[in-house]
Amino acid sequence: MIHQENSLNNELFSTGYRLGAYSTENVPQRERIEYWQELIADRLVPLSFRIANSDGLKASLQWTQIGDIQISEIVATPHVATRTTANIRHAGEDFLVVNFLRAGACTVEQNNNNSLISACKNTKHSAFFCDAARPYEISIHEPFSLISMQIPRAKIEHSLSGLNRIVAKEFLSNSTVYPIVTSYIGHLLSMPTTLAPDIGMKLADNFTDLLATSIAEMLNGENAVISDGKVALILRIKAYINDHLHDTELSPQKVSDALNVSTRYINQLLSSDGTSLSRYIWKCRLEKVAKLLQTPSNCKNNISTYAFSCGFNDIAHFSKVFKKHYDMTPTEYRAYYLNRNSANGQ
Repeated sequence: MIHQENSLNNELFSTGYRLGAYSTENVPQRERIEYWQELIADRLVPLSFRIANSDGLKASLQWTQIGDIQISEIVATPHVATRTTANIRHAGEDFLVVNFLRAGACTVEQNNNNSLISACKNTKHSAFFCDAARPYEISIHEPFSLISMQIPRAKIEHSLSGLNRIVAKEFLSNSTVYPIVTSYIGHLLSMPTTLAPDIGMKLADNFTDLLATSIAEMLNGENAVISDGKVALILRIKAYINDHLHDTELSPQKVSDALNVSTRYINQLLSSDGTSLSRYIWKCRLEKVAKLLQTPSNCKNNISTYAFSCGFNDIAHFSKVFKKHYDMTPTEYRAYYLNRNSANGQ
């Protein structure tokens, strides 16, 4: 059970549009890890935590949602946060988690990238991002403060490819765009509580455009940027797949024939995102079913209806691959999200 506090009284937090404030202060020491793990899973992404010292965990969080971006402002003592395969299976949301470190230092590791990130004295934040669809680990070495933003991958990936090359790497310190990104965050966090939903969505879209531009600078710095033509083709491939998920005959060869591009070349393009054409098709099908099962209004509909609508033609096979991917049966997965949505008042 997550208990909401009235305020955190911490000067590191900015004021502005908030949906919730939470703290371990009134939670018994022996229950704090479980409490924090449940809170972070509910407000950011599911993670596993461990504490390296005997002093226990002291942590607090303020949570905001503007448009479709969720923002968590966190202050905590040292700990290790790990995104495990089990975490990913239990929550299939396809997000990028962008972290802006304001105080302290941490080591972050994902996709064989390993970086030591320290709060920058000359700028407002030092930043890095992780892909929530893959395992990662953040080791926090000292008391810290950070802003963590959960951003739908599609909002960044629509104009970029090869993000896996720069996960767990610090944003360029000499970037011309990054200071604008951090300034914009300050404006987002000072939005009034009366912010209209359509305005919030526009602000969120503007921010993700700025963030995508900053990430593009990082990709340029990697000297391995995919050409605009290749990015456009990758987007065409992904769009075709998502538009035809209902087709039980959808296969790598069918995609190849429709777009007049060899499967070998498509696989080469998708390798920049760490996947293949066949794996991407199955991933999209499973994620679409999972999203339908997460929606409260769909709770009374037959699960097989969603499986068939996403291109599966064998329910036994669907159930098997779904459980393998999410570590839960489709029925268990829907029940999990029904309980979660009910706890959140949705």
